[in-house]
Amino acid sequence: MSNLNGLTTEQLRAFFMPETRMVAVPLSGMEWRESGSGDGSRIISGYAAVYGQETILYAGVHFSLKERIALGAFDNVLAKRPDVHLTIGHDMTKAIARTGITGTAGLELQSDAHGLRVYARLSNQDPDVQSLATKMDLGIMDQMSFSFRVLPTGCKYETTTDEHGHETDLRIITEIAELFDVCVCAKGAYDQTSASLRTLLANIAGGAETVPGKQAGRSKEVPPDGVGAAILGLTVSAQ
Repeated sequence: MSNLNGLTTEQLRAFFMPETRMVAVPLSGMEWRESGSGDGSRIISGYAAVYGQETILYAGVHFSLKERIALGAFDNVLAKRPDVHLTIGHDMTKAIARTGITGTAGLELQSDAHGLRVYARLSNQDPDVQSLATKMDLGIMDQMSFSFRVLPTGCKYETTTDEHGHETDLRIITEIAELFDVCVCAKGAYDQTSASLRTLLANIAGGAETVPGKQAGRSKEVPPDGVGAAILGLTVSAQ
């Protein structure tokens, strides 16, 4: 299926869609309780992102991609008082809190020494909150996530190659440009398929000059069909 200027749907999606990350936050490490206000509302708090924690986004035969969020990466975007929703599974039809609201259904975001802290008081009258309460009480949902956008100037890369020629790129995010939502979600890992790798490489962007090295490992990892990253100048076709 082709769209604007002959780009495929996958390529367009890779260019425009925000990135998302799942963060392992066990239920025991989150606060999930009755508010004590007498109205049945619930309090949820935890971290949607953690500073200094290295995460493997892709692990292939020839190439691996890791990511780390630098301390203070959320400071500037939060200073702009962004309009951010707390959702269930990044589904905006299941938004259960929002920044700018005081009291019930209000979402507070804070960048501290640990990461991006989320705090919200949720209405028990909201059917989505009722459904979430059951899933969290049972331990079905016990992680948090966030969707965001990073400009090329907001990240840097460190590339290493081992004795077997396996390349590893470490992407260090120094500044989040836009923050769209934070969410409660079930356990999830980045889908390690060639399509998702193309999308990821396209999203982390800015052109080949931002990623040092010859990228031989990356080139071997990704098949040449419809390479979404090509729209941003990344060399990812097969050799």
